[in-house]
Amino acid sequence: MSNTADHRTAGHPDAVRRSCVSGMAARAGPRHTALFHGRTPMRQRTNGGRVNGFALIEQIAALLAIGAASAVALPQLADLQTDAEGVALQHLAGAASTAMLLNQGGCLVTGHQAEPGRCRPVRDCADVGTLLHGGLPGGYAVQALSLLRGAEGHCRLVHPASGHAADFIGLGAGN
Repeated sequence: MSNTADHRTAGHPDAVRRSCVSGMAARAGPRHTALFHGRTPMRQRTNGGRVNGFALIEQIAALLAIGAASAVALPQLADLQTDAEGVALQHLAGAASTAMLLNQGGCLVTGHQAEPGRCRPVRDCADVGTLLHGGLPGGYAVQALSLLRGAEGHCRLVHPASGHAADFIGLGAGN
């Protein structure tokens, strides 16, 4: 019999095998003792019997919650896109009105004589593109409306892709 067998297993035929397994488990350390005693835990236990990690059902529940939240959030994000397009159109219409007003002020100073950087001729609402730095952005259009010098008109800026439209003040200026 082996030296590691104790007196309780001395008469048992598997005493030598059990004592060897116990010796291997002791040498392997406390973490691997379950492997040598025929038990394979799914998850390692820590102090107090707590289990580290998440069970499969917990992971599935978390994925379902994330999926439900995204299903609710996606339509609202689409509404944000539409709202953003409308706000951008309003800001562009405001910039167009400001450009028309500044151009008319420059033309009044020069006596309506065309001068680069001061007075540009504006005879139609669509001429606002020449007043804006970089021109009218792509995807936007201005409905044509004739403007007489010094006269005010109500021009319309349109974003055909979204169907939104915004009005701005048009002022005829220059020769």
